[in-house]
Amino acid sequence: MILQGGTPVATACNITYVAGVVALQFATVGEPTQTDPWIVKASPPQSFGCNQCDVSALYMAKYGLPPARCKIWVSITATDAGWRDLPSTLMLPVLPAA
Repeated sequence: MILQGGTPVATACNITYVAGVVALQFATVGEPTQTDPWIVKASPPQSFGCNQCDVSALYMAKYGLPPARCKIWVSITATDAGWRDLPSTLMLPVLPAA
């Protein structure tokens, strides 16, 4: 989720790979301009199967159960040999149980 003045700029992402051609498309609010360009950051390709971790217990220990119909912000920063990467920040809606 990218914010511009408190308003989400990118609200969804779709990646397709057809016949050797990759397309990264974003649902956006508004468009970049010459005076207010957008900054797009990305990571190099990573293994699909090893990038998931469960932080539920850590979150619950700190904040408890989040109520439905609210949102939480999560920021994750990778480290390597004492160096820190830029944080990845996500806004996650807490949906009511189905």
